[in-house]
Amino acid sequence: MQIQRITSEWLRQQDVAPEHVRDFQRKWPDGLELTEVNLLRVLEEWWLDPDWFASRILSGPAQEAYEKAKAPAQEAYEKGEARAEEARQKAIARAWKAHQKAAAPIREAEAKALLRALEAYQRGTGPPITASTLKAYRGTDAAFVAYLEAKRAAEEAYESATQPAWEAYHKATARALAAIIVGQRGSA
Repeated sequence: MQIQRITSEWLRQQDVAPEHVRDFQRKWPDGLELTEVNLLRVLEEWWLDPDWFASRILSGPAQEAYEKAKAPAQEAYEKGEARAEEARQKAIARAWKAHQKAAAPIREAEAKALLRALEAYQRGTGPPITASTLKAYRGTDAAFVAYLEAKRAAEEAYESATQPAWEAYHKATARALAAIIVGQRGSA
């Protein structure tokens, strides 16, 4: 293995954001020994990508072992994310269909009201805009607002479903990386 300690200098060399390097320096001026606990702490605190970290500290064979070790977590995350995405798409499609259904008669009424208003205006027998015309506009807006609210709810449900899966994947990936590092150290 290439490094035994995580130091602020090493993080700087890896182009970690300066604010993270300063924070690290403040918390651990002497650096941290590269252990599972310390690695998990650093990765989770800053949400550093374990893949990025692995690419900087693992040799080719160790990188392959890491990829193999994280595969089940990645597969589980991808399946969960796909289910959540499917549910989100279905909810949005249902909301759009409901919007279209609600808006169709409103658009028809709006068109008729506009035609009547135009005819009355052209004959000089009525105002160019009527209360029913305004009501039709408001009805279309209400249907679209309902769609947007349903879409927002679907997006929130997606986020709620995927966030725990992402966190579990991130932790599992970090643990897989830590296991490879500890295994390398033990075989060195």
